[in-house]
Amino acid sequence: MSASEFPEHQETGKNTPEDGDWHQDMTSRAVLLAQARQGDPTAIATWINQSLKTQNVTIQVRQKGELYQILVPSPSHGN
Repeated sequence: MSASEFPEHQETGKNTPEDGDWHQDMTSRAVLLAQARQGDPTAIATWINQSLKTQNVTIQVRQKGELYQILVPSPSHGN
């Protein structure tokens, strides 16, 4: 969308901070997903960890040759 479609932003040619944050977030997520699809272990771990954030679980991904190891912490018992 162009600035002309949003008259309130036409003078400066800039989007609001909220629009910029949204666009930046979508761009970052698209780049992260592309890296994960290409096999980047850090990107894979970050992608999975974003989904697990609400469960307070953090995983690690390690690449061993053509295989990936996904390390998941065991549940703590009484800690």
